[in-house]
Amino acid sequence: MMKLLLLFSVFCSCSLSSGVFSWSAPQTLSTPGVNASDSQIVMDPSGNATAIWLEGASLKASTKPFGGSWSALTTLSASASSSQLGVDENGNVIALWLEGGAVLSSDLPFGGSWSAPSTLSSTGASTPQLAVQTNGNAVAVWARSGFIESATKLFGGSWSSVTILSGADADFPHVSIGSNGTVVAIWHRVISSADAIASASATVGGAWGTETNLFQPVSSMKNNYPKVVVDPSGDATAIWFRYSETATDFMNVLLLSSILPANSPAWTIFPTILSNSAGMRDPATLPLKIVCDANGNIIAQWTFSSDGKAFNVESSVKQVGNTNWKIPAPLVILNPHAHVGDISISSLGNALVTHMYFDGVSAVIQATDSNIAGLVPLYWSIPVNISGGTNNGFPRVGVALVGDALYGSALWLHFDGTNTVLETSSGSRTLIAAPTDVAAVQSVTDFGVYQDYKNTISWTASTAPGVQSYVLYRNGILFATTLSDTLQFTDHNRGPIESVTYGVAAIDDRVSQSAVVNVVVP
Repeated sequence: MMKLLLLFSVFCSCSLSSGVFSWSAPQTLSTPGVNASDSQIVMDPSGNATAIWLEGASLKASTKPFGGSWSALTTLSASASSSQLGVDENGNVIALWLEGGAVLSSDLPFGGSWSAPSTLSSTGASTPQLAVQTNGNAVAVWARSGFIESATKLFGGSWSSVTILSGADADFPHVSIGSNGTVVAIWHRVISSADAIASASATVGGAWGTETNLFQPVSSMKNNYPKVVVDPSGDATAIWFRYSETATDFMNVLLLSSILPANSPAWTIFPTILSNSAGMRDPATLPLKIVCDANGNIIAQWTFSSDGKAFNVESSVKQVGNTNWKIPAPLVILNPHAHVGDISISSLGNALVTHMYFDGVSAVIQATDSNIAGLVPLYWSIPVNISGGTNNGFPRVGVALVGDALYGSALWLHFDGTNTVLETSSGSRTLIAAPTDVAAVQSVTDFGVYQDYKNTISWTASTAPGVQSYVLYRNGILFATTLSDTLQFTDHNRGPIESVTYGVAAIDDRVSQSAVVNVVVP
């Protein structure tokens, strides 16, 4: 216990910076002399990036192979809006957009060319949203004529016919697919003059279940703009804004969360309040994001305004194996222009955030990162300015963990004095050296009345300077810590034929974490 207390004091007295990305000089990605807007970016686990954006009403696309340069522009549509982008673990990309009031889609197979667009919906659609499973299956949802509709595309196939998911007076849908194939859609709906958050679930390619009211309070409070994420186990986590509105005044703006366990018919009855205090800004203008890593660690990011004028950028983490969110951490406090941000997460919990920031003179784009799966989640690196010039906003970001380094790609809008163009920068950060020679063996101690099957994990020390400790993961969940001079750990009371994946990572004096080295026993 003394060692653990000492370790905690070491972490709390250090700078708590997780290292700094090195970013390239900004370059213009969009067509010079044309106004750009509405950008989206994704990165696959191998570090390949794809971006789409609007130039006027023309939807453009470009790709950047890992270690390479952005490609020549491709036109996906001459009259588009509300674009979405998704990618699977093999680098296959799907784009979704509105055209003539209908939802359209195009595929970009890895290493190939964009397909001819497919039409998913009838006209009158709005707010399309896209989710892509790790294996390439996809689900799209949108609002049309007051109902939420959906279509599914199995990898290599075509889009299905449309399914209606909701009752009347529904809008603002969102959707997510877990790697196990669980699909959850969520939306806002007015029921008996009260604002409800509703949802439906399915197994990808299967029939949707009936609409379920996730949350419906008294009519005096509004609930809207929901987001959802499904983890690898099929558990769903939802977030949304609750607020009161009088004429044009917005008050008591809070961020709420609820959980739908896998195979459960109902969400948690009492939502969790994530935000630290109540705000005063129209939630329709406040970005809200939620993402999940390959192990099930979840991070939410949102913008908050206590006075309606200055903004905080805040975040909270729900680590795998826990139902409770961590206390929210601010990335930016009371800044007049920090009202839009974006977040991306690597497979192993490395979160990269970009956000707007006013430094007293210029509107800049900043980037910062954190390891949400680590020992001390929600301690962010020192923000780095990645934009050039003075007039920048509306960033997007992607991140991938490739080998022992993190790679990021960012987009943002920049006013060059004549036009609003799309600029981009790429960054990277090498992780500290990981431990080596990780091994695990099982032994048994016979006490006569019972037997203790125990797994002993051992490793060779990291060569990184300033290593303070090692963290151990059991099946992706952090469960133990040792100081830097302890290079083994015994996990007691395991089953004699239970297969367990252990991971070991090093932590240095800035709480920067190495890659996780895994071993399976028995």
